[in-house]
Amino acid sequence: GLAPPARMSAARGRLPPGSRSVVMEGGTHAGFGEYGGQRGDGVPELDAGRQRGMVVEEVLAFLEAQ
Repeated sequence: GLAPPARMSAARGRLPPGSRSVVMEGGTHAGFGEYGGQRGDGVPELDAGRQRGMVVEEVLAFLEAQ
């Protein structure tokens, strides 16, 4: 809802070289930030606990690759 694919693609050039994106199907922007719902974010289809776990897995993988 808040970060549609076209908007993400348009902003890709502003990221550092080598950046990668991870799509969390069914997740929401608020679920990532864990600050509650916000207008335009849509209804989460991914359990908040699972979404947090996916974020942790990705952050750990990033740190281990450094």
